[in-house]
Amino acid sequence: LRLKEQPLRRVIEAYEERLETRIMVRNGPRMESMSYRRCIEVQTRQLARTIKGETSEFLPLAASL
Repeated sequence: LRLKEQPLRRVIEAYEERLETRIMVRNGPRMESMSYRRCIEVQTRQLARTIKGETSEFLPLAASL
């Protein structure tokens, strides 16, 4: 799929806007508000620590919708 410049810009802008949307997630024992962008960052760091053996298990964030 190849988009022209203007439609591609609209798709990227909509994606960036979505990444900034805040949701409530359970991060360990506490609930907190974070953006989708921050959720991706937190989960990536957690997965890296698990792969490197720094933590014994991967604990996913649980979204409260």
